Amino acid sequence: MESFNPKTAVWTTRPDLLTARGDAAIAVLEGNKLMLVGGEGHYRDQDNYKYPKHVNEVYYVDDQTWVQKAMIPTARFRTAAATAGGLTFVFGGADVCIQQPVCPTLENNEVFLDLDHPHVYIYLKNEAYNDNAKLTTYPL
Repeated sequence: MESFNPKTAVWTTRPDLLTARGDAAIAVLEGNKLMLVGGEGHYRDQDNYKYPKHVNEVYYVDDQTWVQKAMIPTARFRTAAATAGGLTFVFGGADVCIQQPVCPTLENNEVFLDLDHPHVYIYLKNEAYNDNAKLTTYPL
């Protein structure tokens, strides 16, 4: 990974991701952290078949360290993420793409609350905003 300093116009090499992938979503978290969610992999010698990843990693900028978090429930790539109010929202993306320039879009969105523990986060299903819906946390 590399970072760019716009004040000095200098690129700096940073630690590599723990899991190689493309087309992941990234969001800025409080506490000078970045969350990298999902991503796209390719089967060896199969450039036409792309598969989504369940990977969720957080980069601690001050420590220059990647930490693997619990896997996300919906594997996805070519997705978007944003953080507001301490929550990270992950929108759309694809879960399959076979020889297509445009992949089918996932209709579900997910919300994550990152806790400063490498194996714990809270995941809220779309129904969680319904007062009668059961709140599900992962991992169980």
